[in-house]
Amino acid sequence: MKISSRLFSTDHLEELVKRLLPVCFSLRLQELVVTAQEVTLVLVSGQSAACCPLCEEPSARVHSHYTRTLQDLPWGPLRVQLRLRVHRFFCQNPSCPRKIFSEPLSGFAQRSARRTTRLREALLVTGWALGGQAGARHCAAHTMPISGTTLLSLLRRWGSVAKRTPRVLGVDDWSFQARSSGTLLVDLEQHCPVEVLLGSDEHVLTDWLLAHPGVEVIVRDRGASYLKGAIKGAPQAQQVVDRWHLLKNLGEVIQKTLAQQIDVIRQAGEQMKKNIRQTSLTPPAPAPPDDRRRKPPRRKPPPPSPRRAWQTAMHQQVHELAARGDNPGRNRQEPASAPQHGAQIPADANVCGPLLPSSSHTSRTVPDLSGRARAGSERS
Repeated sequence: MKISSRLFSTDHLEELVKRLLPVCFSLRLQELVVTAQEVTLVLVSGQSAACCPLCEEPSARVHSHYTRTLQDLPWGPLRVQLRLRVHRFFCQNPSCPRKIFSEPLSGFAQRSARRTTRLREALLVTGWALGGQAGARHCAAHTMPISGTTLLSLLRRWGSVAKRTPRVLGVDDWSFQARSSGTLLVDLEQHCPVEVLLGSDEHVLTDWLLAHPGVEVIVRDRGASYLKGAIKGAPQAQQVVDRWHLLKNLGEVIQKTLAQQIDVIRQAGEQMKKNIRQTSLTPPAPAPPDDRRRKPPRRKPPPPSPRRAWQTAMHQQVHELAARGDNPGRNRQEPASAPQHGAQIPADANVCGPLLPSSSHTSRTVPDLSGRARAGSERS
């Protein structure tokens, strides 16, 4: 790691470190190393005596020294790492099982911790607010790198807050998996869970109630195990049935009551069917004169298309000609009076009108027609 600057101990620097690291014991700054991303403080503890954590007997006999590495709150965009040199002391109490103990950093860091107490508290606040992954991203943006898994581990270890014993306790069983069950305890006044117990027998509930006295009302189901556990753990508490089981009990009682009166219910049903049939057979009452039914609106037919209008006109014309006695199939160029039977037709007459295409064909067929006409008149 490339070092951009190196500072050594001075009076002004010592005062700055004391302001930035408020601790209850004396610390001496030996060296300060600044890099592009991190500030490293090399510190030495100035305590000459300490108390044993077991027997609490003070001792000033130094055994050795060792260095602890701690992460602290960042200084702006720079991470802060503390390399703190502390003492090991001999315990002066011959009856104490611990012969050597390390110097405690009370209020500054826990034993065997890698973070200072104030950094841990800042991480816990972020973890409670945002959770694992979101909290890790927020901490990384504020120069406190930590993974989401480690943040959740801190919440499980240090984030549990001692809650008061609820006055109204709700008890019910629930299942972790298919074959393992537990007991869920809920504070019904605050509407929040209190604790989850492993197991759903009477001994689990009894042990918890004995360890947390002060429960006045226990709301439970109808199970015999919770009944015995509540009697043994909190005999002074009043036991009531929860709302769901209360409604279930009410439904079962109503079902049993109606089952005993099944004959009466059937008779009432048959009588109701008869009344409905008689009502349906009676003629309906006439409607009042003022109650007039509204006719549906008339819709105008769409105008006919040009082709449909032409067809209608032609159809009407054919019927008019048939009513006058004219032959609709006759051509308009046909003569007004037809020749009488037996009358002679001139040779140059065109009996077929415009249907004959040429005069040669007319001259060839007209004499034949004249001969047939003469033959008919002689026969008569």
